[in-house]
Amino acid sequence: MVPLIRPLLLLAPLLLVACAGGEPIERDRFYRLAPPPPPSTTTARLDASVQVRDLAARGFLGGRQILYRTGAEPREVGRYDSLLWEEPLPGALADALAEGLRAAGPFARVHAPAERVEADYVLSGELIRFEHLPEAEPPRVAATLGLTLQRAHARTPLWRTRLTLDEPLAESSPAAMAAAFERLAARLVEQAVTALATQRPGWR
Repeated sequence: MVPLIRPLLLLAPLLLVACAGGEPIERDRFYRLAPPPPPSTTTARLDASVQVRDLAARGFLGGRQILYRTGAEPREVGRYDSLLWEEPLPGALADALAEGLRAAGPFARVHAPAERVEADYVLSGELIRFEHLPEAEPPRVAATLGLTLQRAHARTPLWRTRLTLDEPLAESSPAAMAAAFERLAARLVEQAVTALATQRPGWR
């Protein structure tokens, strides 16, 4: 694992000092990723249902540890030991996509990954990148998400997109980092929903 010294120094203090002996001890911090749904993008919804499936995830993105990448080692991805997601990212982002489509998207009925239904369409995807860049100027978080829509049981995709976004931190602290990740997730969902609403007339 990449040493955490430099990225942790770039964040606000992440260690508590024990009263006895003055030795630093780490306290786990869990962050929830639950972005608000986007505003409505369409008033004419397709009278059909869509199932949002669990996202695939590359590498360590399937776990709970928050990832970072430094300028000194751009090919290496590190994991914070004590900064964690409350829920693994693939499930959290899939639920956020379902909520976004339900609130503002082009489908009359939207089903979350946990629902066992037979839908007309299936939305699947892969989380390619979701990481903290503590040495960027300004520090920021970045994400890449690929999505595919197809009819249920069909092999040919009707629609594909690849979204790459980043979001600056308001300040260098774990809480600001988590807030930036949530803003980033909200933008990903909004752009995906808007793109699907724009594409909808071609689904025949």
